[in-house]
Amino acid sequence: MNGKAQIVILSFSDIQRDGRVLRQIQYLSPHFDVSVIGYGELPAQLSDRVSMYSIQAPPSRARRLRKAFWLPLAKFASPRAYETWYWMEGEFSTAYDFLCDLRPLAIHANDWESLPVAVRAAGLIGARVVSDLHEYAPLMRENRPYWRAFYKPAVEYFLHKYLSATAASITVSEVIADRYRTEYAINPIVIMNAPKLPSEISFRATDPDNIRLVHHGHAQRDRQLELMIETVALLPDPYTLHFMLVDRSPGYIEELRALAERCVPGRVHFHPPVSPTQIVERISEFDVGIFPLPSINYNYAQALPNKLFEFIAAGLAVCVGPSPGMAHLVCREKLGIVASDLLPATMARLLAAHTAADIDQMKRNAIQARKILNADVELQKLIDLYEDLLS
Repeated sequence: MNGKAQIVILSFSDIQRDGRVLRQIQYLSPHFDVSVIGYGELPAQLSDRVSMYSIQAPPSRARRLRKAFWLPLAKFASPRAYETWYWMEGEFSTAYDFLCDLRPLAIHANDWESLPVAVRAAGLIGARVVSDLHEYAPLMRENRPYWRAFYKPAVEYFLHKYLSATAASITVSEVIADRYRTEYAINPIVIMNAPKLPSEISFRATDPDNIRLVHHGHAQRDRQLELMIETVALLPDPYTLHFMLVDRSPGYIEELRALAERCVPGRVHFHPPVSPTQIVERISEFDVGIFPLPSINYNYAQALPNKLFEFIAAGLAVCVGPSPGMAHLVCREKLGIVASDLLPATMARLLAAHTAADIDQMKRNAIQARKILNADVELQKLIDLYEDLLS
């Protein structure tokens, strides 16, 4: 790199674990001079052609204390306090300095937190900003009372102030895009969270004596992963459940292990997580991808998450709950089972009603659907966007 990146991808996330950001790097870097600002390091397969500018996340306790002071002050006294709080956070100031030094032509701002940094730096260096709104940010954790009371107004403040200064926006689904159009007068392009089309993964028939369910991702209590364990406890012996979990709620994985040992010993297995680029190949060994996500907030209800598209890319049947976003896609593509509720008895009854031959047909439908629902199709939209912006 010559120090003048054409596009800087900015994301206040652990880059190695952020599948959406990794795909952006992978697909943009052959076409543009790309640098990345974020937490951690790049995977080895990307580091030879992309420069990484690492920033340190602040100690969580100190950050919580600052939020506890500044967010209520801003809500009840002066919205200007939102700016004071934001620019006190060291990682935002560090990212701003990196951007000013790099002087890119475009800044890809992942999630709302990166918007103020990107827009302020762009105003100084003359860059174009593309905002990547992964979810509907004002309702991200609306189920948590403190977040709803104090964090939501901050997110709304930053979006109203900074989105109008962006050159373009993208998001993950048409429903969320429509909401941004209505409430923020922007017109996001929808780029779904689909992985690269795997040429080496083909159809694998289901063994009726060993039907393996798989779930991978973050172990967070509000996702109620215990429902899957309780579901398997109501299924006949051929069914087993396989977890590949990244710890996000301290002690939760241990609680799940203990529950599995009590409810269904020997039929729930915990495997080490793998990197985002290895997920599809790893889960292709299983039969049914399961994700009964409780609709406890707007984004959970409308979610079209990485893992759903990873199930499809791996050629798996899919089992989900009634959350509208996933349910619509699963029904449209005939990918699997949509439960009317998240009760283990309901999910177990539906799963048990399907034979291995039924599951195999769902797998074939997934293999057909992945010809369209893949990163080659979705990320071409992003490449085209930047070619238009930078031409």
